[in-house]
Amino acid sequence: MFGYPKFTSNGDAMNDFWQIIGADVESSTTATITIFDRYANHLGQIESSGMGWDGTFIGKSMPESDYWFRAISQNDKDFKGHFTLKR
Repeated sequence: MFGYPKFTSNGDAMNDFWQIIGADVESSTTATITIFDRYANHLGQIESSGMGWDGTFIGKSMPESDYWFRAISQNDKDFKGHFTLKR
């Protein structure tokens, strides 16, 4: 199953990191995931095997909003989508 959980990043230790669930299952390899804001500004890059994105950019918390991602697996599968950061 490919998806992602609710993302709150409010310091309560629940859903504080955004990560794709099932990326390894979908691609059979590790995916590189790039995070963008609504203006297509690059905010970060994570690996599907890591903890995920913590909702910050250059050490500052990003506002509650929608964010976009692009995941490219080592076997060149390309996944795009968006998610909401709630505070």
